[in-house]
Amino acid sequence: MSLLESFVLNPEDPAYVADPSTTVDFLLGHAPIYQWTERGAVLFSRMADSRAMLTDARVTTDMRSWEAFGVVFKGGFEGERFRAFTRLFFNALFNMPNDQHARVRKLAAAAFTPRMVRGMHATIQAIVDRELDKLAASGQPIVNLRDFAEAVPITVIADILGVPTEYRDDLRRLGQATIKAASPTLPPEAWLEIADDYTKGEALIERLIADRRAAPNRAGAEDDLISVLLAANEAGQTLTNDELVAIIFTVVGAGADTSVHAMCLAAYELLTHPDALHEVQADRSLLRNAIEEAQRVNGIGKTGLTRFTTEAFELAGTPLRKGQMVIAFNVAAHRDTEVFANPDTYDIHRDTSETLTYGFGVHYCLGAALARAELEISLATLLIDRFPEATLAGELRFEAHPLLRSVVALPIRLYPESH
Repeated sequence: MSLLESFVLNPEDPAYVADPSTTVDFLLGHAPIYQWTERGAVLFSRMADSRAMLTDARVTTDMRSWEAFGVVFKGGFEGERFRAFTRLFFNALFNMPNDQHARVRKLAAAAFTPRMVRGMHATIQAIVDRELDKLAASGQPIVNLRDFAEAVPITVIADILGVPTEYRDDLRRLGQATIKAASPTLPPEAWLEIADDYTKGEALIERLIADRRAAPNRAGAEDDLISVLLAANEAGQTLTNDELVAIIFTVVGAGADTSVHAMCLAAYELLTHPDALHEVQADRSLLRNAIEEAQRVNGIGKTGLTRFTTEAFELAGTPLRKGQMVIAFNVAAHRDTEVFANPDTYDIHRDTSETLTYGFGVHYCLGAALARAELEISLATLLIDRFPEATLAGELRFEAHPLLRSVVALPIRLYPESH
Protein backbone atom coordinates (compact mmCIF):
# COMPACT_ATOMS: atom_id res chain seq x y z
CA MET A 1 0.00 0.00 0.00
CA SER A 2 1.36 3.42 -0.97
CA LEU A 3 1.64 6.33 1.43
CA LEU A 4 -1.25 8.05 -0.29
CA GLU A 5 -3.47 4.96 -0.18
CA SER A 6 -2.96 4.69 3.56
CA PHE A 7 -3.48 8.41 4.15
CA VAL A 8 -6.68 9.53 5.92
CA LEU A 9 -7.69 13.18 6.23
CA ASN A 10 -9.47 13.58 9.55
CA PRO A 11 -9.99 17.23 10.57
CA GLU A 12 -11.64 16.04 13.80
CA ASP A 13 -8.40 14.44 15.03
CA PRO A 14 -7.20 16.52 18.02
CA ALA A 15 -3.62 16.19 16.78
CA TYR A 16 -4.62 17.72 13.45
CA VAL A 17 -6.55 20.53 15.15
CA ALA A 18 -3.55 21.34 17.33
CA ASP A 19 -1.18 21.40 14.35
CA PRO A 20 -2.41 20.75 10.78
CA SER A 21 1.03 21.34 9.23
CA THR A 22 2.21 17.73 8.92
CA THR A 23 -1.01 16.62 7.22
CA VAL A 24 -1.12 19.68 5.00
CA ASP A 25 2.50 19.34 3.91
CA PHE A 26 1.88 15.70 3.01
CA LEU A 27 -1.00 16.68 0.73
CA LEU A 28 0.97 19.49 -0.90
CA GLY A 29 3.78 17.06 -1.63
CA HIS A 30 1.79 13.96 -2.63
CA ALA A 31 -1.75 14.99 -3.63
CA PRO A 32 -2.17 18.75 -4.12
CA ILE A 33 -5.51 17.90 -5.73
CA TYR A 34 -6.98 15.37 -3.34
CA GLN A 35 -10.03 13.15 -3.83
CA TRP A 36 -11.54 13.22 -0.35
CA THR A 37 -13.76 10.18 -0.77
CA GLU A 38 -15.19 10.29 2.76
CA ARG A 39 -16.77 13.65 1.95
CA GLY A 40 -17.23 13.18 -1.78
CA ALA A 41 -15.16 16.33 -2.25
CA VAL A 42 -12.13 17.48 -4.17
CA LEU A 43 -9.57 19.53 -2.23
CA PHE A 44 -7.33 22.03 -4.00
CA SER A 45 -4.27 22.66 -1.85
CA ARG A 46 -2.10 24.83 -4.07
CA MET A 47 -2.69 28.57 -4.05
CA ALA A 48 -3.07 28.88 -7.81
CA ASP A 49 -5.65 26.07 -7.99
CA SER A 50 -7.54 27.43 -4.98
CA ARG A 51 -7.79 30.87 -6.54
CA ALA A 52 -8.86 29.39 -9.87
CA MET A 53 -11.65 27.47 -8.15
CA LEU A 54 -12.84 30.44 -6.09
CA THR A 55 -13.13 32.67 -9.16
CA ASP A 56 -14.75 30.13 -11.49
CA ALA A 57 -18.33 31.09 -12.37
CA ARG A 58 -19.27 27.39 -12.46
CA VAL A 59 -19.03 27.04 -8.69
CA THR A 60 -21.44 28.41 -6.12
CA THR A 61 -21.73 28.79 -2.36
CA ASP A 62 -25.38 27.64 -2.52
CA MET A 63 -25.48 24.35 -0.60
CA ARG A 64 -28.68 23.38 -2.40
CA SER A 65 -26.55 22.78 -5.51
CA TRP A 66 -24.69 19.99 -3.73
CA GLU A 67 -25.33 16.54 -5.20
CA ALA A 68 -25.77 15.06 -1.72
CA PHE A 69 -28.02 17.78 -0.35
CA GLY A 70 -31.25 15.82 -0.63
CA VAL A 71 -29.66 12.71 0.82
CA VAL A 72 -27.94 14.35 3.76
CA PHE A 73 -30.94 16.46 4.66
CA LYS A 74 -33.57 13.89 3.62
CA GLY A 75 -35.37 16.17 1.22
CA GLY A 76 -34.30 19.46 2.78
CA PHE A 77 -35.22 21.46 5.84
CA GLU A 78 -38.94 21.02 6.20
CA GLY A 79 -41.46 21.87 8.88
CA GLU A 80 -42.07 24.91 11.07
CA ARG A 81 -39.01 24.23 13.20
CA PHE A 82 -36.77 24.90 10.18
CA ARG A 83 -38.75 27.85 8.76
CA ALA A 84 -36.46 30.55 10.20
CA PHE A 85 -33.34 28.56 9.35
CA THR A 86 -34.38 28.18 5.71
CA ARG A 87 -35.29 31.84 5.43
CA LEU A 88 -32.04 33.14 6.94
CA PHE A 89 -29.45 30.60 5.89
CA PHE A 90 -30.34 30.34 2.22
CA ASN A 91 -30.75 34.10 1.75
CA ALA A 92 -27.43 34.88 3.44
CA LEU A 93 -24.65 36.27 1.27
CA PHE A 94 -22.43 33.24 1.91
CA ASN A 95 -25.10 30.84 0.56
CA MET A 96 -26.76 32.94 -2.11
CA PRO A 97 -26.96 31.70 -5.72
CA ASN A 98 -24.59 33.50 -8.06
CA ASP A 99 -27.33 35.36 -9.96
CA GLN A 100 -28.59 37.03 -6.75
CA HIS A 101 -25.29 37.58 -4.99
CA ALA A 102 -23.91 40.57 -6.93
CA ARG A 103 -27.12 42.60 -6.56
CA VAL A 104 -27.54 41.99 -2.84
CA ARG A 105 -23.84 42.37 -2.00
CA LYS A 106 -23.70 45.76 -3.71
CA LEU A 107 -26.43 47.11 -1.46
CA ALA A 108 -25.06 45.44 1.67
CA ALA A 109 -21.70 47.10 1.00
CA ALA A 110 -23.28 50.43 1.95
CA ALA A 111 -22.95 49.37 5.57
CA PHE A 112 -19.23 48.60 5.26
CA THR A 113 -17.77 51.61 3.49
CA PRO A 114 -14.37 52.83 4.77
CA ARG A 115 -16.15 55.76 6.45
CA MET A 116 -18.59 53.46 8.23
CA VAL A 117 -15.81 51.17 9.47
CA ARG A 118 -13.68 54.11 10.62
CA GLY A 119 -16.71 55.37 12.51
CA MET A 120 -16.84 52.06 14.36
CA HIS A 121 -13.27 52.37 15.67
CA ALA A 122 -14.28 54.44 18.70
CA THR A 123 -16.98 51.90 19.56
CA ILE A 124 -14.51 49.03 19.29
CA GLN A 125 -11.95 50.86 21.40
CA ALA A 126 -14.49 51.59 24.14
CA ILE A 127 -15.53 47.93 24.24
CA VAL A 128 -11.93 46.71 24.35
CA ASP A 129 -11.08 49.16 27.14
CA ARG A 130 -14.11 48.08 29.13
CA GLU A 131 -13.30 44.37 28.81
CA LEU A 132 -9.63 44.89 29.70
CA ASP A 133 -10.68 46.94 32.73
CA LYS A 134 -12.58 43.85 33.87
CA LEU A 135 -9.47 41.71 33.49
CA ALA A 136 -7.36 44.18 35.44
CA ALA A 137 -10.00 44.55 38.16
CA SER A 138 -10.29 40.79 38.64
CA GLY A 139 -7.00 40.81 40.51
CA GLN A 140 -6.09 37.51 38.87
CA PRO A 141 -2.50 37.42 37.56
CA ILE A 142 -3.42 34.66 35.09
CA VAL A 143 -6.50 34.94 32.88
CA ASN A 144 -7.96 32.99 29.99
CA LEU A 145 -7.61 35.24 26.95
CA ARG A 146 -10.52 33.39 25.34
CA ASP A 147 -12.83 35.17 27.80
CA PHE A 148 -11.67 38.58 26.57
CA ALA A 149 -11.62 37.52 22.92
CA GLU A 150 -15.14 36.12 23.14
CA ALA A 151 -16.58 39.32 24.58
CA VAL A 152 -15.24 41.77 22.01
CA PRO A 153 -16.66 40.73 18.58
CA ILE A 154 -20.20 39.95 19.73
CA THR A 155 -20.34 43.17 21.75
CA VAL A 156 -19.16 45.18 18.73
CA ILE A 157 -21.84 43.60 16.54
CA ALA A 158 -24.50 44.09 19.20
CA ASP A 159 -23.56 47.75 19.62
CA ILE A 160 -23.56 48.58 15.90
CA LEU A 161 -26.89 46.78 15.52
CA GLY A 162 -28.34 48.37 18.65
CA VAL A 163 -29.18 45.06 20.35
CA PRO A 164 -30.42 45.50 23.94
CA THR A 165 -28.28 43.81 26.59
CA GLU A 166 -30.93 41.23 27.49
CA TYR A 167 -30.92 39.81 23.93
CA ARG A 168 -27.17 39.53 23.42
CA ASP A 169 -26.99 35.89 24.46
CA ASP A 170 -29.46 35.06 21.67
CA LEU A 171 -27.26 37.01 19.26
CA ARG A 172 -24.18 35.09 20.36
CA ARG A 173 -25.92 31.72 19.94
CA LEU A 174 -27.10 32.74 16.46
CA GLY A 175 -23.53 33.59 15.48
CA GLN A 176 -22.21 30.28 16.76
CA ALA A 177 -25.02 28.35 15.06
CA THR A 178 -24.28 30.06 11.76
CA ILE A 179 -20.65 28.96 11.73
CA LYS A 180 -21.63 25.39 12.63
CA ALA A 181 -24.23 25.32 9.85
CA ALA A 182 -21.53 26.04 7.28
CA SER A 183 -20.38 22.44 7.77
CA PRO A 184 -22.69 20.28 5.63
CA THR A 185 -21.86 17.01 7.41
CA LEU A 186 -23.39 17.63 10.83
CA PRO A 187 -25.53 14.93 12.50
CA PRO A 188 -29.34 15.45 12.48
CA GLU A 189 -29.54 16.39 16.16
CA ALA A 190 -27.09 19.25 15.61
CA TRP A 191 -29.33 20.73 12.92
CA LEU A 192 -32.30 20.72 15.30
CA GLU A 193 -30.39 22.73 17.89
CA ILE A 194 -29.18 25.13 15.19
CA ALA A 195 -32.76 25.56 13.93
CA ASP A 196 -33.94 26.63 17.39
CA ASP A 197 -31.17 29.25 17.65
CA TYR A 198 -32.15 30.58 14.22
CA THR A 199 -35.78 30.94 15.30
CA LYS A 200 -34.79 33.13 18.26
CA GLY A 201 -32.35 35.07 16.09
CA GLU A 202 -34.93 35.75 13.40
CA ALA A 203 -37.34 37.19 15.96
CA LEU A 204 -34.62 39.44 17.33
CA ILE A 205 -33.63 40.75 13.87
CA GLU A 206 -37.25 41.44 12.92
CA ARG A 207 -37.69 43.36 16.19
CA LEU A 208 -34.60 45.49 15.48
CA ILE A 209 -35.76 46.32 11.95
CA ALA A 210 -39.22 47.30 13.21
CA ASP A 211 -37.65 49.59 15.83
CA ARG A 212 -35.52 51.36 13.19
CA ARG A 213 -38.43 51.77 10.80
CA ALA A 214 -40.47 53.31 13.60
CA ALA A 215 -37.78 55.93 14.30
CA PRO A 216 -35.87 56.57 11.06
CA ASN A 217 -34.64 60.02 12.08
CA ARG A 218 -33.45 59.25 15.56
CA ALA A 219 -30.07 60.57 16.75
CA GLY A 220 -27.16 58.53 15.44
CA ALA A 221 -29.17 56.85 12.68
CA GLU A 222 -26.58 57.82 10.07
CA ASP A 223 -24.04 55.55 11.79
CA ASP A 224 -26.43 52.73 12.71
CA LEU A 225 -25.87 49.69 10.51
CA ILE A 226 -29.53 48.67 10.24
CA SER A 227 -30.62 52.26 9.54
CA VAL A 228 -27.99 52.54 6.80
CA LEU A 229 -29.25 49.34 5.18
CA LEU A 230 -32.86 50.49 5.41
CA ALA A 231 -32.03 53.86 3.86
CA ALA A 232 -30.08 52.26 1.02
CA ASN A 233 -32.90 49.81 0.35
CA GLU A 234 -35.61 52.47 0.32
CA ALA A 235 -33.56 54.55 -2.11
CA GLY A 236 -33.01 51.64 -4.48
CA GLN A 237 -35.93 49.29 -3.79
CA THR A 238 -33.74 46.29 -4.59
CA LEU A 239 -33.92 44.07 -1.50
CA THR A 240 -36.75 41.83 -0.45
CA ASN A 241 -37.53 41.78 3.26
CA ASP A 242 -36.10 38.27 3.46
CA GLU A 243 -32.85 39.51 1.93
CA LEU A 244 -32.69 42.47 4.30
CA VAL A 245 -33.15 40.20 7.31
CA ALA A 246 -30.57 37.79 5.93
CA ILE A 247 -27.95 40.54 5.41
CA ILE A 248 -28.18 41.49 9.06
CA PHE A 249 -27.98 37.79 9.90
CA THR A 250 -24.87 37.53 7.69
CA VAL A 251 -23.17 40.26 9.70
CA VAL A 252 -23.87 38.36 12.91
CA GLY A 253 -22.85 34.98 11.52
CA ALA A 254 -19.66 36.09 9.83
CA GLY A 255 -18.17 37.98 12.75
CA ALA A 256 -19.53 36.68 16.04
CA ASP A 257 -17.37 33.56 16.40
CA THR A 258 -14.52 33.59 13.88
CA SER A 259 -12.85 36.70 15.31
CA VAL A 260 -12.77 35.11 18.77
CA HIS A 261 -10.39 32.36 17.71
CA ALA A 262 -8.45 34.56 15.29
CA MET A 263 -7.70 36.94 18.15
CA CYS A 264 -6.50 34.13 20.41
CA LEU A 265 -4.27 32.57 17.78
CA ALA A 266 -2.75 35.91 16.75
CA ALA A 267 -2.00 36.69 20.40
CA TYR A 268 -0.47 33.23 20.75
CA GLU A 269 1.89 33.80 17.82
CA LEU A 270 3.04 37.14 19.20
CA LEU A 271 3.50 35.79 22.72
CA THR A 272 5.49 32.79 21.47
CA HIS A 273 7.69 35.06 19.32
CA PRO A 274 8.89 37.70 21.80
CA ASP A 275 11.31 39.29 19.34
CA ALA A 276 8.42 39.92 16.94
CA LEU A 277 6.27 41.23 19.77
CA HIS A 278 9.01 43.65 20.85
CA GLU A 279 9.27 44.91 17.27
CA VAL A 280 5.53 45.50 17.15
CA GLN A 281 5.61 47.25 20.53
CA ALA A 282 8.33 49.55 19.23
CA ASP A 283 6.51 50.18 15.95
CA ARG A 284 2.77 49.52 16.05
CA SER A 285 2.51 50.06 12.29
CA LEU A 286 3.83 46.48 12.05
CA LEU A 287 0.86 45.06 13.95
CA ARG A 288 -1.56 44.67 11.07
CA ASN A 289 0.84 42.56 9.05
CA ALA A 290 1.84 40.63 12.17
CA ILE A 291 -1.83 39.66 12.57
CA GLU A 292 -2.18 38.74 8.89
CA GLU A 293 0.91 36.55 9.16
CA ALA A 294 -0.48 34.90 12.29
CA GLN A 295 -3.66 34.07 10.39
CA ARG A 296 -1.56 32.53 7.63
CA VAL A 297 0.65 30.37 9.82
CA ASN A 298 -1.93 29.56 12.52
CA GLY A 299 -5.36 30.11 11.01
CA ILE A 300 -8.76 29.29 12.45
CA GLY A 301 -9.99 26.99 9.66
CA LYS A 302 -9.80 23.20 9.74
CA THR A 303 -10.13 22.74 5.98
CA GLY A 304 -11.07 25.60 3.72
CA LEU A 305 -13.62 27.43 1.62
CA THR A 306 -16.37 25.10 0.41
CA ARG A 307 -18.17 25.49 -2.91
CA PHE A 308 -20.41 23.34 -5.14
CA THR A 309 -20.22 22.92 -8.90
CA THR A 310 -23.20 23.98 -11.02
CA GLU A 311 -22.14 21.92 -14.03
CA ALA A 312 -19.62 19.25 -14.98
CA PHE A 313 -16.26 20.66 -16.06
CA GLU A 314 -12.52 20.25 -15.64
CA LEU A 315 -10.44 22.36 -13.26
CA ALA A 316 -6.65 22.16 -13.01
CA GLY A 317 -6.79 18.98 -15.10
CA THR A 318 -9.30 17.33 -12.75
CA PRO A 319 -12.79 16.30 -13.93
CA LEU A 320 -15.58 17.52 -11.66
CA ARG A 321 -19.19 16.32 -11.57
CA LYS A 322 -22.17 18.63 -11.50
CA GLY A 323 -23.10 19.19 -7.87
CA GLN A 324 -19.73 18.08 -6.51
CA MET A 325 -18.31 19.61 -3.35
CA VAL A 326 -15.01 21.39 -3.99
CA ILE A 327 -12.82 22.96 -1.33
CA ALA A 328 -10.17 25.65 -1.61
CA PHE A 329 -7.97 24.21 1.13
CA ASN A 330 -6.59 27.52 2.35
CA VAL A 331 -4.89 25.88 5.33
CA ALA A 332 -2.66 24.21 2.74
CA ALA A 333 -2.51 27.13 0.31
CA HIS A 334 -1.03 29.24 3.10
CA ARG A 335 1.88 26.77 3.21
CA ASP A 336 2.40 26.61 -0.56
CA THR A 337 6.13 27.19 -1.05
CA GLU A 338 5.48 28.58 -4.52
CA VAL A 339 3.96 31.58 -2.72
CA PHE A 340 5.39 31.53 0.82
CA ALA A 341 9.04 30.66 1.32
CA ASN A 342 9.79 28.91 4.62
CA PRO A 343 6.09 28.58 5.48
CA ASP A 344 6.80 27.33 9.03
CA THR A 345 8.42 30.66 9.90
CA TYR A 346 6.33 33.36 11.56
CA ASP A 347 7.68 36.44 9.79
CA ILE A 348 5.92 39.71 10.52
CA HIS A 349 7.71 41.33 7.57
CA ARG A 350 6.43 38.76 5.06
CA ASP A 351 4.24 39.90 2.14
CA THR A 352 0.81 38.60 3.21
CA SER A 353 -1.18 40.08 0.35
CA GLU A 354 -1.68 36.66 -1.27
CA THR A 355 -3.44 35.00 1.66
CA LEU A 356 -6.99 33.60 1.50
CA THR A 357 -7.91 34.33 5.12
CA TYR A 358 -10.91 36.44 4.11
CA GLY A 359 -11.64 34.57 0.90
CA PHE A 360 -11.04 35.59 -2.70
CA GLY A 361 -13.09 36.76 -5.63
CA VAL A 362 -16.74 37.81 -5.52
CA HIS A 363 -17.25 36.21 -2.11
CA TYR A 364 -14.39 38.05 -0.44
CA CYS A 365 -15.53 38.77 3.12
CA LEU A 366 -17.65 41.92 3.16
CA GLY A 367 -16.77 42.56 6.79
CA ALA A 368 -13.01 42.02 6.43
CA ALA A 369 -12.19 45.64 7.29
CA LEU A 370 -14.30 45.45 10.44
CA ALA A 371 -12.73 42.14 11.49
CA ARG A 372 -9.26 43.56 10.95
CA ALA A 373 -10.13 46.64 12.99
CA GLU A 374 -11.37 44.48 15.87
CA LEU A 375 -8.21 42.39 15.88
CA GLU A 376 -5.83 45.31 15.54
CA ILE A 377 -7.45 47.50 18.19
CA SER A 378 -7.84 44.58 20.61
CA LEU A 379 -4.26 43.34 20.33
CA ALA A 380 -2.72 46.80 20.27
CA THR A 381 -4.54 47.73 23.45
CA LEU A 382 -3.82 44.39 25.13
CA LEU A 383 -0.16 43.79 24.22
CA ILE A 384 1.17 47.30 23.60
CA ASP A 385 -0.80 49.75 25.71
CA ARG A 386 -2.13 47.88 28.73
CA PHE A 387 -0.13 44.69 29.35
CA PRO A 388 3.12 44.91 27.39
CA GLU A 389 4.80 42.39 29.73
CA ALA A 390 2.11 39.73 29.29
CA THR A 391 3.40 36.19 28.82
CA LEU A 392 1.94 32.76 28.16
CA ALA A 393 1.02 30.96 31.36
CA GLY A 394 -0.23 27.61 30.12
CA GLU A 395 -1.09 25.43 27.16
CA LEU A 396 -3.16 26.54 24.18
CA ARG A 397 -6.16 24.19 24.07
CA PHE A 398 -8.88 23.58 21.52
CA GLU A 399 -12.45 22.27 21.79
CA ALA A 400 -14.41 20.15 19.33
CA HIS A 401 -16.00 22.17 16.53
CA PRO A 402 -17.27 21.04 13.10
CA LEU A 403 -15.54 23.82 11.17
CA LEU A 404 -13.06 25.82 13.25
CA ARG A 405 -9.93 25.33 15.28
CA SER A 406 -11.91 26.60 18.22
CA VAL A 407 -9.74 27.87 21.08
CA VAL A 408 -11.14 27.03 24.50
CA ALA A 409 -8.17 28.14 26.61
CA LEU A 410 -5.21 30.48 26.21
CA PRO A 411 -3.88 31.26 29.70
CA ILE A 412 -1.77 34.41 29.90
CA ARG A 413 -0.06 36.15 32.78
CA LEU A 414 -0.85 39.84 32.59
CA TYR A 415 2.05 41.03 34.77
CA PRO A 416 5.51 39.70 35.64
CA GLU A 417 5.46 37.32 38.60
CA SER A 418 7.23 39.92 40.74
CA HIS A 419 4.47 42.48 40.13
